[in-house]
Amino acid sequence: MKEIPERVLRANDELVAFDHNDRLTCPGYDELSIDSNREGLTFRQHLAEAIFLVGNAAMRGSRAFDNCFENGDGDQVVAHLVARSLENPALRSAIAADFGGIFPSKWIETAGRLSSASGQA
Repeated sequence: MKEIPERVLRANDELVAFDHNDRLTCPGYDELSIDSNREGLTFRQHLAEAIFLVGNAAMRGSRAFDNCFENGDGDQVVAHLVARSLENPALRSAIAADFGGIFPSKWIETAGRLSSASGQA
């Protein structure tokens, strides 16, 4: 993912401009939140990455973002973010910023555990 998808930028702009609890003013965000439940693991992986790259705390605290990790495949989303952060310093910095400036070691452990499990299969 080289660019932040337009739909994420639109949802972010809505959350900046309006109270994100006012569902009538945020149709782009509402659509993104619904899609995060409906569109599958790959969508949620890329959505979580894009939301980190937007750099908006409200977006990272949003239902659309939480949904990325709460569909029974959160470990796979984390593993994706770890792998992508190795290629993208901006993503690595954005994730670390949410964890007091240090990239979360538990995420690295989770990615390593999944990598080991897939290597044994």
